[in-house]
Parts: sequence; structure tokens; C-alpha cells
Amino acid sequence: MAIIYLAGLQGIPQELNEAATIDGARGWQQFRHITFPLLTGAMTVCMVLSMISALKIFDQIAVMTDGGPGFEAETLTYIIYKVGFGELRQGFGTALAMVLFLIILIITVFQVKVLPKREVQL
Repeated sequence: MAIIYLAGLQGIPQELNEAATIDGARGWQQFRHITFPLLTGAMTVCMVLSMISALKIFDQIAVMTDGGPGFEAETLTYIIYKVGFGELRQGFGTALAMVLFLIILIITVFQVKVLPKREVQL
């Protein structure tokens, strides 16, 4: 994520900040009106990638809690693993994986449709 934000920051022309300084804009005003709007493209990418990785979390749950006390820490990916490999019901595990795919697809399409409306083009 840091590399994506760094690339977004490097893509902002310095002339815009210099012009804002000449016009009397302070640091916070430059960030709010120049830097932040021009970083929304990078923010969209980071939000989509973070959401996908959050929905696919498996290894921390499997290693640390093994599903948690009771069933508190089980996620869909952990249930897919437990059903597909633990109970040897690969068909049901594959069906759950398709449900996870559809959930990620729907949320990603929604984010890609809604978030770019805030983006500013140079």
C-alpha cells in the first residue's frame, strides 16, 4: 500500500503546490484541495485490495486460534478449508469457494463503480 501511495504522491505535479503557495494556501489547505483529491485513485486501488485480502484471510486464523473459541473466529475461507480438506467434502467446499468469489466480485464492482466518482483527473 505504501508503494501505491508513494507512486500517487510522485504523480502529483509540483506546479500545483507551488501555485497554491503563491495564492496563499497553507499546508492543510494544499493537502485538502490538491493532494487528497489527486490521491483518490490510489486510495481506490488500496481500498479494493485491502477488502479482497480481508475477505480471504485464512492463515492467521488457522495458526492462532484454529477457528477460535467455539466458532467465533471462523471466516468463509477457513470454513472452505475445513469442509473441503478436513471433512473431505470437496464439492461443498468448491460451492462455498464460488460463493466467496461472487461476494468479492460484487463488492469489488460496487467499489470500482462508486469510488472513482470522487477521483480528480489532471
